[in-house]
Amino acid sequence: MTDVDPGGPSGSARAPGGRFALRLVGAAIAFGLLWLVASNVPWEDAWVIRTAGLEGSEAVEIRVEGEIEGDWKLTTVRFAPDVHSVQLAEQERPSEWALLPEVLREDLAAGRTLELSAGAARSADGTRLTLAGAEWRPSIPRVFRDIHLAALVPAMGLIVLCSLFIVTRWWRLLGVMQCASRWWSALRVTYVGLFFNVIVPGNSGGDLARVWMVIKGHPERRADAFMSVILDRLLGLAAMGLVAAAAVLSNGDRFAQLRLPVSLLAVAMGFGLLALGSLRLRSWIGLDSWLGKLPQGERLVRLDGAIRGLAQHPWEVLIAILLSVGNHLGASLMFAVLGHALGADLSVLDYICIATVVNTLTAVPISPGGLGVGEVLSGSLFEIAGESFTLGVATSITYRICLALLGLVGGLVLLAPGGKAMRSDFEAAERELGAGV
Repeated sequence: MTDVDPGGPSGSARAPGGRFALRLVGAAIAFGLLWLVASNVPWEDAWVIRTAGLEGSEAVEIRVEGEIEGDWKLTTVRFAPDVHSVQLAEQERPSEWALLPEVLREDLAAGRTLELSAGAARSADGTRLTLAGAEWRPSIPRVFRDIHLAALVPAMGLIVLCSLFIVTRWWRLLGVMQCASRWWSALRVTYVGLFFNVIVPGNSGGDLARVWMVIKGHPERRADAFMSVILDRLLGLAAMGLVAAAAVLSNGDRFAQLRLPVSLLAVAMGFGLLALGSLRLRSWIGLDSWLGKLPQGERLVRLDGAIRGLAQHPWEVLIAILLSVGNHLGASLMFAVLGHALGADLSVLDYICIATVVNTLTAVPISPGGLGVGEVLSGSLFEIAGESFTLGVATSITYRICLALLGLVGGLVLLAPGGKAMRSDFEAAERELGAGV
């Protein structure tokens, strides 16, 4: 979940065997992270009683699985306990179990449906019981079952808006790089690239497709085409890191654990921009003398030149940053819409912190499309914000589903006149550019 944009890094210089091995490693990482997620989300509804609120007991949890009847997001729900789960809870916590009110133990053992509200329960015979540390927790299937589907409409509207920000940013950069193309062409190739990336994994990434499109129109500007995509990515990541830092630092102690890493990231980005744009700082650190000696040094030197060329167009840089900020805020609002639809109760600022941090870290090519990485991060950050890991995972998965729906639009482009030729172009892009530009 980074910029609403297809694909990962373009123009890899690795051999086909090396790329295949990296894909296998990425797939293994994604599988391991998804297994971790599946192991940490509940698959059955549950009622959890914290015995810290019962006299003479230590702070432990008694978990009884069962079924929540109706919408779990209501202030009062009905809960049907699973008798087998009740027996296990009694066996595992006999001393704590004995502290529960007798009428409650009898109802649970008999599998009678209870009426639950915040910190309280009403037994089958109507007796009201105060249990300050009790709460019900929905399973991941229940969370998806009770989602407000109407919220998908504004969510899809936001993700479309974000994609238009990204397309416009790249289109303007093409003009700066003297590779002017039609906005409509940039839109089509971006959406088709998104289709191949999220619907048909393993095909050519969207970045390669964008480079190939520019090369077809400007064959003499092969290097500039490649650099336009890299600059587009860098501007998006820089803006996202700055938005993440601003959101976390302005949110009080809510995400105190993230203050140091996002601050370091912001400082590193600021220093990097200064190093690229300031002749005095470049001279002080000797950038020109050692940049070309690094791995991929030739490309880094070309990228450095492209960035310095872009710096000669400050208004275009400002517009690109504003478009990037608009994209990241739109993605954060989409996260908020989806989280609220699933039952989370967080502030918009919380969602900005979560979405930008998750999208920044999933931009690192650890697993294909950040699969698994985004779910673990989202669930963990939801917990830090005071919500459940389950809702964070569900929000991340729903975000991916919306992105896949957007990718289907690219599939429709392939069915339109000229779509077959465009697919052939994508395959040619992987053959021609897969070994480097």
